Amino acid sequence: MVPVQFGRSDHVMLGVFNPALGRRLRRGAVICNPWGVEASRAHRSIRALADLLARHGMDVLRFDYFGTGDSAGDGLSGSLEDWVDDARWAVEELLSTAGVSRVALIGLRLGAYVAAVTASRATDTVDRLVLWDPVVDGADYLTQLQASRRSPDAGHGLEDVNSGVEEVSGYPLPAAFQNALRGARLAGLPGRDLPTLVALSAGDAQASLRELGARSLEVVVHESPGCWLEERDFGAGAIPVELLKAIGAW
Repeated sequence: MVPVQFGRSDHVMLGVFNPALGRRLRRGAVICNPWGVEASRAHRSIRALADLLARHGMDVLRFDYFGTGDSAGDGLSGSLEDWVDDARWAVEELLSTAGVSRVALIGLRLGAYVAAVTASRATDTVDRLVLWDPVVDGADYLTQLQASRRSPDAGHGLEDVNSGVEEVSGYPLPAAFQNALRGARLAGLPGRDLPTLVALSAGDAQASLRELGARSLEVVVHESPGCWLEERDFGAGAIPVELLKAIGAW
C-alpha cells in the first residue's frame, strides 16, 4: 500500500494505492466511499476489497473525497458534484500512477451514486461499474439519516440551527448537501450503459433495483450484515467476505 496525494494545490485529496500482485491484468479499480459514519464503519471492508482486487492482479486506488477523512478541507467543504469531480480525478491519478488501460468504478452506498455519475460522464477508460449496496434514492436516504439523528440512541450533536447544518453521528449535514441528496437518484442517469454489477448484502433490497431500468445489470446477493452498520458496538461493520469475493470474481 502506497499513500498518494492528488488534486489541486487548493483541493488536495489523500488516497491509498494498492499495486497489483502477481500477474498484472493492466486494469485498475477506483473505490468510492460512502458518506459520514458509514465510511468509517466500512473502512475495514473497503480495505479488504482493495487487497483482494490487488491479489487478482488489479491496481486499486481508494481515496477520501475533499472535506472527508484524511483529505484536506472540512465537512462543510464538499458536495455531491464535487465528489464526482474527485472520483474523476482519482481515475486520472490511477491511470497515470499505474499505467492501466481500463478502470472499474466501485461505489458503496452513496459512493455508488458517485461512481455511477462519474461513469456516465467518463471516457471509454471506465468500462465497468459496481454498485455495492447502493443508495438508489437520495431523498429516501436523507429521510433515513434524519430519522437516525432523532432516535433516542442518537445523542445530541452540536448544530448551528441558523446555518441549516444538521449533524448525524458527528458528521455535518449542510443544507446544500441535503438539497443535493433530494435530487440524487440512480434511475435515469444519462451516459453509457456499462456492464454493471449490483452487489447486495440483503436479498430484499432487490425491489429497489427495478428503478434502474435498462442498465446492463447483473445482481449478486450474499446475505450478510451491512458493512456500513456498527457490529456489536465495535465501532465498525462486519466484513462481508463472500460478497467481496463475488465482486472480485466479477
